[in-house]
Amino acid sequence: MADTNATTTTNTTPAPSTSPSTSPFLEKWTTFGPHKEGSAGRQRIQVLLDIADLETLSQEALAVRRQCVDPSLDPSIACSVDKTNFSSGYSHVVLQVKFSDGMSWAARLLHREAFADEQSMEEEKTSLLSEMATMKVVRERTNVPVPEVFAFDMSPGNPVGYPWVLMGWVEGKALRQNLARGVPAGEKRDKVASQIADVLNELHSLRFEGLGRVWGGHDALGVGVATHGLGDGGGVDDGSGEQGQQYTVIPPAEGGKKAEVGRTSWEHFYRSRQRQNRRILKGNRGKGNAADWRTAAWILKTSISHIIVEDWHKGPFPLMHPTFHHGNILFNDEFDIVGVIGWSGAHTVPVERLATSTTELVAPVGVPEASAKATAEFRQLVMKALVKKEEEEEEEGGNLGKKFRLSFYMAGKRGELAARYSQANARNAVFVARSMAKLVFEEKITWEQLRGVYGHLGDFYLR
Repeated sequence: MADTNATTTTNTTPAPSTSPSTSPFLEKWTTFGPHKEGSAGRQRIQVLLDIADLETLSQEALAVRRQCVDPSLDPSIACSVDKTNFSSGYSHVVLQVKFSDGMSWAARLLHREAFADEQSMEEEKTSLLSEMATMKVVRERTNVPVPEVFAFDMSPGNPVGYPWVLMGWVEGKALRQNLARGVPAGEKRDKVASQIADVLNELHSLRFEGLGRVWGGHDALGVGVATHGLGDGGGVDDGSGEQGQQYTVIPPAEGGKKAEVGRTSWEHFYRSRQRQNRRILKGNRGKGNAADWRTAAWILKTSISHIIVEDWHKGPFPLMHPTFHHGNILFNDEFDIVGVIGWSGAHTVPVERLATSTTELVAPVGVPEASAKATAEFRQLVMKALVKKEEEEEEEGGNLGKKFRLSFYMAGKRGELAARYSQANARNAVFVARSMAKLVFEEKITWEQLRGVYGHLGDFYLR
């Protein structure tokens, strides 16, 4: 990773020498991207660009910079928001805030549909506050390059007209393809693999006492003074031996509601599997191969005992980036990671889940052989780098003895089983369960034999 704590930078990086068609990187701005003319997504973005008071937003940015970031800022410095170049996600649009001295920030405006009613508004606010607290704790206690959040206003009725967040500008680009295919072979690929191992190791070292979302109170940017009345979610341990209490953990959200995740890895996997199995059975009810779907649900449920490392089922629990893939990893032209973005939905998880948290290292079941091979080879590079990192920590007398070794788990049969388990959903559950059954039972027990036992027990036993 690039050695930089400052994620706000002047927009002066020279353009890549390669043409857009040959560059491994995406263009910085996707504008309307996949949204076709007349589509609902395009219309929603256009409405935001037309209605949002970007002049007021630029004045907010200038005031924040003068008051909170740089009190000695020259009074003549001006600010503007460029709406000709933007990127968009499912729930937001990102614009560049330009200061006349060359400094840039990023402004993220959220679509107002997410704040349609009081319940959704409160949940969205909680999610955003959790995201900002997560980014802050990662910036403070790891070397993972994360944009700094400067200010926010989550009220849909604010003067800008949309909920907004101002954060540091990251001068980097995402890859066009996944890491296994998007990074040139040789030294650059080794370099990227080492940096991915660094990020996983850093997140693994950031350990919490509870399972759920990081919470720093309603003043997410002022975390560090105190938090009050947040229950017994537990503080965060950065591996230094000192237990911080300014961050706690609250339940994650699922379908607009707080999900019950339990207090241990066993409870986490069991409750999550029960919810997913109900979806599997409901989504495939009435189909001719009902026995296969029931068997798949049973195999997935019973495989938990093969995945869990019992010594660690009570924690501590590391932090997981929910979408740690090439789309949320920004590089400079030398393939240094200069930013990791997309922290919405980040939460603490069992260590077994962290080991399978990135799709860059786990090829989806059933992909073409060439893709699976490329992913497996890149995974080996990351594993090699991770082992080296863990050994270095051990030699330095670090906290390795207190940690679950990710490299050992990922390299073993449990890690392979956990990787396949993490991919199961209502569409591919039978396919995934078949591959898991073969891994566990080899040729000793066939799928037909398993279906003869589990396929006729009925849904009752899966509830």
